[in-house]
Amino acid sequence: MAANVNGVATSFAAGANVSTTINGVRVSVPQAASQQVGQVLSGDAGATTAFGTALTGSIGAGPAGALAQALATLGATPTFDNLVAAVAAYNAAVEALPAGTAVPAELLAARAALGRMYK
Repeated sequence: MAANVNGVATSFAAGANVSTTINGVRVSVPQAASQQVGQVLSGDAGATTAFGTALTGSIGAGPAGALAQALATLGATPTFDNLVAAVAAYNAAVEALPAGTAVPAELLAARAALGRMYK
């Protein structure tokens, strides 16, 4: 698990082209968002704060902060329990997104990263 988390963090932070699938549709993730998630997973405290702040306007401070912290914790200690916690925080963030609102790039990047960690 640790190698996979570290590999995703390194790849995303380096600016890899990232996409994810939502409801069967392939969606490209903006590079800045994927890099930010890679930096969060790599332990960058500034990126963690910026990630949470970027999501706050869309989903509120609670879910945004919880997701940012869960990703940072997963990056620092890549265990299955921390992966489950990060997925739960992601799900809560998605549920906090008001109906009809476009999915923020940061959530797309988090989904893409978490999806790669299951493999």
